[in-house]
Order: sequence, then C-alpha cells, then structure tokens
Amino acid sequence: MVVLLPCPVLKLGGGLGLIWNVRKESTMERVRVSSPDAERIEGAVHALKSLLGSRATTTQAQLEHHSSDESYHPPAPPDVVCFPHTTEEVSEIVKISAKYQLPVIPFGAGTSLEGHISALYGGVTIDLREMNKVLRVSVEDLDATVEAGVTQVQLNRALANTGVCFFVDPGAEATLGGMTATRASGTTTVRTGVRPGGSSSMIETSRSAYSVIASVRGIGVALMMS
Repeated sequence: MVVLLPCPVLKLGGGLGLIWNVRKESTMERVRVSSPDAERIEGAVHALKSLLGSRATTTQAQLEHHSSDESYHPPAPPDVVCFPHTTEEVSEIVKISAKYQLPVIPFGAGTSLEGHISALYGGVTIDLREMNKVLRVSVEDLDATVEAGVTQVQLNRALANTGVCFFVDPGAEATLGGMTATRASGTTTVRTGVRPGGSSSMIETSRSAYSVIASVRGIGVALMMS
C-alpha cells in the first residue's frame, strides 16, 4: 500500500541540483567472502532455467550488472540472475534456492549506496524490475498498492490527473521495493518528514519484508494531494 498526499509544485532555482556519481574502475578487484560448490550451483541453475527459461541467466554481462550498486564497495557477482513476473515465480525461485542452499539477493534498480546487493557469498539475484504493475490506487484513502519493481516516476505517471502524487524522491529512478529496503527518502523529505527509525513516511512496508521477498505481493505507499 502507498499513501498519497496533496502534491504541491516544487521549483528549484537555476543550477540547483544534487549529483552523486561514483565511478568504478573496470579493473577493480571482484570480492567474495565464499562461494557455493559447483554442483549446487549447477543444480540450481538447471532448475531455475527449467522454471523461467531465458529469464534465468548466467551471462557475464548480467552477472557484472548485478554485482554492485552505486557505492564504492568492490563488485561481487551472483551465480545466476532471475527475472520473475509473478509472486508464484518468486516463491518457486526461493524454494529452489533453499533446496540448493544458495543465498538470495533481491535487486531493484541498483541505484542505492549501501552495497547490500553485492553477492558476497554468491547465490541467486532476483531482479524485480519486471514486476512493475500499479495494482490499486485509492484516491479517497490516499493510498495505493504497487509491485516491488514500480519506480517513483512510473507511479506518479499513473497518478496523473488524479489529484494525488507520491512525493518521496531519493534523486534516482529507484524502485519502490528498493526504496523500502534502504529506507530511502531524499530532498523532498524536508516537507514530508520521515517515520521513526528513518524510513520514509510515505512507504508503509517494512524493510525486512522486502529483504525476504515477502513484499512482492504488493507494497503499500502513502500519497499526497496535488
């Protein structure tokens, strides 16, 4: 569920902006604390490809892309990347990962600064960006329910002409699932405030729920009146 609020016009003076640009050298050493044995990885990859087809991939480009976020931490790639479309697929991916004793790492847009998406122990990265549906909008209740891969920009586009908006903006086209996982807020928090514990006042799903993939059934978000 997402809470919606009246949406005032925010104007920034010319030249005002926030830029965070962390460049990683292509030669940076890859880091892993440990790796699963090859037999378990091979069994899991076979099962995941049987489930998802081409949406379970071990291509080098995808492993590299999912090895780090925008932080300074050295990359640590997973063993396989999955792109589920439904809650049921996520459930099956987690079951397969548990069977072969592989870690699971949820992945949104990869724009965070905490380093939490690096696969330090290898395992299965679940990229939730293709679960990007706005499931429900209730203007009367000032809330909405979205899938974890919906972005702040996408949600506000869906809310156009409704008189409400989602006002939390961490400064990147982050996913709502990722914002929940990292308690993202941003410059607009000066107006909307944050909840006790640091999480954004407009996102009601707990951080731990996203971490265990429980929130893929729908993230609650508070909205503001326009």
